[in-house]
Amino acid sequence: MFSRDELSYLNSLGASYNIIASNGHDIHLKSSLTSHEWIIISPYDGSACEILHRHSERYSFHQQRGRYSSLESAIDYIHNHDIWYYNK
Repeated sequence: MFSRDELSYLNSLGASYNIIASNGHDIHLKSSLTSHEWIIISPYDGSACEILHRHSERYSFHQQRGRYSSLESAIDYIHNHDIWYYNK
């Protein structure tokens, strides 16, 4: 489960991402830059976060490579991916 401090980090994202849904374990975001959708999952056992991703509603989510030790590191990965995708 994400801590209150981690969840408050979402407020610092400003207009970069729209929060579609959040329940403390899963956070569903949509990028303002690429319109890609992301789900960050915090497993119940406290292990590392996983990220699911899709390019649009027409496609199903797929798991991104890697595991992330915190919500902030997952957001950093997502942000860097969006910038890369936008610039390619």
